[in-house]
Amino acid sequence: MAKRRFVLSVAGLLATAGVLFLGYRFTPRADAQADAETAPAPSAQRAGIAAAARPAAPTDEPLPPLDVPLARALPALQRQAAAGVPAAACRLAAEYQNCLSLPQQREELAAWLAQRRRAFELMTADGTRTGNVDIFQRSFEQELALRERKLAPRERRCEGVELPAPADVLRQWRQAALLGNTTAMRYYASGTAFRWSNVLDSADMLAAYRNEAPAMAWSLVRQGDLLMTLRVASAASSLTRFSPGLLDQVIEDDPALALALYRRMLDALDGQDGHNERSFRHDLERKIDLVEQASTPEQVQEATRRSLELQSWAPLSLRGLGPYTGADSSRLPANAAACQGVALPRPPG
Repeated sequence: MAKRRFVLSVAGLLATAGVLFLGYRFTPRADAQADAETAPAPSAQRAGIAAAARPAAPTDEPLPPLDVPLARALPALQRQAAAGVPAAACRLAAEYQNCLSLPQQREELAAWLAQRRRAFELMTADGTRTGNVDIFQRSFEQELALRERKLAPRERRCEGVELPAPADVLRQWRQAALLGNTTAMRYYASGTAFRWSNVLDSADMLAAYRNEAPAMAWSLVRQGDLLMTLRVASAASSLTRFSPGLLDQVIEDDPALALALYRRMLDALDGQDGHNERSFRHDLERKIDLVEQASTPEQVQEATRRSLELQSWAPLSLRGLGPYTGADSSRLPANAAACQGVALPRPPG
């Protein structure tokens, strides 16, 4: 009976995942049938980019609370973003980006459920039941609950929202970056806002990115931004990478400067002895060894001189350091909370 209940529960969950996935795929998008009052059409979004670098219009209107469903928060966010409020423009892009990622997350859950069901069928193929099956079922239920707790809040948050095309979300990231929001600048300049799955739809943005990203990235590095320093150092290191990002293609190779940047981050860890700091220090030391081995003696010597020059920059902040920060990190999350300078809460489980 327990076996039958487990198989039925898995089958039911798979069916539910399929319905959710299909429902999302056939939800009308704003680029197909935009509501002029709640979702600006693509042409309107593009027109807004030209004015993105202008100072924000004065406004005392607070941004909607982060826990308000997106469908209710959208009118205020769109109005404030159009007025040039940097945090609103960034949050609008991040909210859209998170909702656009839901189909992939549903597919991952459905694939995991199918794999677990197949594993259970193989375990009970001879018709017998052992203690291992009970352990398997308990483990399955715990993991499923954890995955659902992580996905459910995003499902609720994005419910009833008509999403623009990914290329228009990219334009929204660019607008927020040009307005000077640090999170958006980091996300756009790193190249993370571009998605390989729709790169042809956003090809017209690549020339602008090539012109804007280097200066934007370097401005953050000079301000002491840790995550941007990591990405610029990696891009300048000249180390061979299997999957180089867009930033690697617009930052010139400069091993001496890369070494100076890595050492700058290492120096900032002096006196820090937390777990994250120790792990990051180990990663940086390994990366410095690799860059030194790939550099000429002249470049290594030049790095020492460049390190002295960097001392005139703003002190490097460790605020962006987290449990998953590493010298090889290449992705940044689309974080609506970070757009407002709010720490991201720990995920459930």
